[in-house]
Amino acid sequence: MAEEGSDDPEWVVATQQGLGSLIKRPKLTTPLLMKPPFRFLHDVVSEVMRTCGFAEGLYDENETQSSKIKDKESKLAYLNKISSVVELTLGITLEMRPAKVVAGMEPEKTNQFLQVRVRVRVRVRVRVRVR
Repeated sequence: MAEEGSDDPEWVVATQQGLGSLIKRPKLTTPLLMKPPFRFLHDVVSEVMRTCGFAEGLYDENETQSSKIKDKESKLAYLNKISSVVELTLGITLEMRPAKVVAGMEPEKTNQFLQVRVRVRVRVRVRVRVR
């Protein structure tokens, strides 16, 4: 995690602080957040789903195993599914473009998506309490 006075970009620190309060694994290290590989993103999405129940049942059995998502099209489909659910849940449009994420580009927008996951959890908690 970033420390006071570190040279980490603000968006990395924001992801570490926000998402780090929600999940304990995978570790939200600066190198992983600066260029998040698909496997890392898959692990984060899976852990958020496990901890708060958001989007349970979204993925089929093969999609829940990152080792079975190897080609670009499968990775795009995986990211498109979760980004669509997040957008619908929060009523927003994400700046993250799955094709750029899979290509290892636009880490700042990918981190914004990860930060939004915390807002989704808050929204899910509020809905559960209201019912």
